Amino acid sequence: MTKQELVREVASRTGMKKADVVKIIDSLVEVLRTQLAERKKVRINGLGIFNVVKRNKKTVRNPQTGKKMTVPEKNVVKFKAAKALNDAIK
Repeated sequence: MTKQELVREVASRTGMKKADVVKIIDSLVEVLRTQLAERKKVRINGLGIFNVVKRNKKTVRNPQTGKKMTVPEKNVVKFKAAKALNDAIK
């Protein structure tokens, strides 16, 4: 599903204007981005938990050349789906 498809679906379910739904979705994304940049956990009941975790550096092998290389440590966003969301897809 693309953002435009999401906007269309939310607008049809809520009766809101598409422009208003776009503002809400954009605001949600910005709040998530800001909170995660500050290393804060974001929990949305029924959806899941977003948080930032540190991925340690590791040594991997380039499949094309076979040469070993080191991937540096970095912070990544982790998402853990809520039970209700997992149950919905069974």
